[in-house]
Amino acid sequence: MGTWKEYMEQGGDYIDDDSCKKAIEMFNKALSLSKTNEEFAEAYYGRAFASYENRDNAIADYKMAADYGHKNAMEQLKKYGISYTPKKL
Repeated sequence: MGTWKEYMEQGGDYIDDDSCKKAIEMFNKALSLSKTNEEFAEAYYGRAFASYENRDNAIADYKMAADYGHKNAMEQLKKYGISYTPKKL
């Protein structure tokens, strides 16, 4: 079993290798280990980025990342033409 940080790094590596399905698996593992709002925000953002081929999943994860306070998530939602008010979690 890896750490949150290791799974996040592996997810990023898989994105760089254009292996989005494996990246999503790593971000899912990171989400299962997330303890802070920042960790949840980063993991949801990473999974959203890896899910670019599935617009609905990407948007849902960018919304969750925004809810947890990820600053760039709102910019990504705007690129999708989505107006969103983050919830305070």
